[in-house]
Amino acid sequence: MLDRKFILENLEAVKENCRNRNVSVELQRLVDLERDRKLKLQEVQDLNTSANATSKSIGNTKDAAEREKLKEEGRRLRELKDEAQLAHD
Repeated sequence: MLDRKFILENLEAVKENCRNRNVSVELQRLVDLERDRKLKLQEVQDLNTSANATSKSIGNTKDAAEREKLKEEGRRLRELKDEAQLAHD
């Protein structure tokens, strides 16, 4: 079994090898799935970064109402991150 990273880095060689062995594989499907996986992973990381920044700003906020808004925003971002991560797994 080949590692997906190896396949993606050597796509043409893997295609040629499969043709030589008369093996039918959906390499384009693998490429598409890997692209989608990377996009979803980036989305999770971006949401996590935003949630962390929001959490840090809570301590710097003096106004109680503003602090509560930031806490709610932080919770919302964490929930979005968790949902995106579940969809990724």
